[in-house]
Amino acid sequence: MKVVQAHNFYASPGGEDRVVEREASIIRAMGHELIPWYCHNNASPGMAEKIRAALCCSWNPRAMAHLQELGVGQGDILHVHNFFPWLSPAIFYQARQLGMKTVLTLHNFRLLTPTAVIESQNPSFSVKKNLLQAVSGAYQGSAFAGLAVARMIARHHAMGTWQHQVDTFICPSDFVRRQFLCAGFDPEKLVVKAHFCDDPTSQKESVDLNGQRQYVLFVGRDDKAKGLDLLLRAWWNIDMPLIVAGVSRPRNLSCPPQVVFKGQQQAGALSQLYAGAALVVVPSRVAETFGNVVMEAFAHQTPVLVSGSGALSELVQPGENGHWFDPENVDDLAVQVERMLKETELLRRFGHNARQTYLKHYTPQRNLAMLEAIYQNLTDRDS
Repeated sequence: MKVVQAHNFYASPGGEDRVVEREASIIRAMGHELIPWYCHNNASPGMAEKIRAALCCSWNPRAMAHLQELGVGQGDILHVHNFFPWLSPAIFYQARQLGMKTVLTLHNFRLLTPTAVIESQNPSFSVKKNLLQAVSGAYQGSAFAGLAVARMIARHHAMGTWQHQVDTFICPSDFVRRQFLCAGFDPEKLVVKAHFCDDPTSQKESVDLNGQRQYVLFVGRDDKAKGLDLLLRAWWNIDMPLIVAGVSRPRNLSCPPQVVFKGQQQAGALSQLYAGAALVVVPSRVAETFGNVVMEAFAHQTPVLVSGSGALSELVQPGENGHWFDPENVDDLAVQVERMLKETELLRRFGHNARQTYLKHYTPQRNLAMLEAIYQNLTDRDS
């Protein structure tokens, strides 16, 4: 069987991109022929490129032609991670014509809203609402771009693309599945499969999970949605080093002296940072669809404090492998951090439980079996 792994990489590397790279390895491990089909966003697109992206994001004939040129056909699988903007939903129609099975991993909420993120626990889909968001500049601060995305959303809901052209939607969490059920998606097509990461103890340069734990760690980007500004405000009253990985020191931002900015980190260096952390904090403002940072911390036997919304509250079990704080509540964030840091034995137990959570749910072996079962189920439907 051939598996076409389709993904439009982002200008700034993120969690979705890492998932694609990791899943490529286990698809090969299944014995399938992997055909990578990747394109990339420009970090600084010119006006002509922006207009072209807006015009093709809803329907791109060039992408359809390219899929046909890949030499795939009956019974093969098109597994899409991100089609926006250059691939477009048109590739699902082309895959159907070629006799392929189609899978879409729901990394975000772009099928429902131009922003691709939600802030409430129970959103309801509304094309009218999306159009209003677009006009007010909901997508990257541009009304033009927002209208293009909203047009794509409205068009493909009206065409029945998601009802008739996609065989299976992979939801990274139960939270994601519930949101798409609320939006009217077919429950039979919504399958929950979490992401995974490699075991740091089995890598060529393995790390010591039982060493000194001397700081708190934030891993992410300088994006308002990720809540780094909340964490920095809370840290003025916390006497513990905070290491910020993935972000260089922001300009014109007052930071406590105990905060150290590490910038982008290679995988090995980031693994060492996880292993040396007493606690990882994930202060997201939006409802995350999963939590790669949480999973990676768990793999390193590190407990996590998260904002109690979205899938983060699903991954972290309070009193077991970490805790929650009230979203956007700086005072509660500071209180919970200090409370956890004072209880060293409790943190150690949380870390042990975090590691067990990883071994039970987020290993490559478990993910391989789940993805193989999804692919096999698609094949069995024609039997």
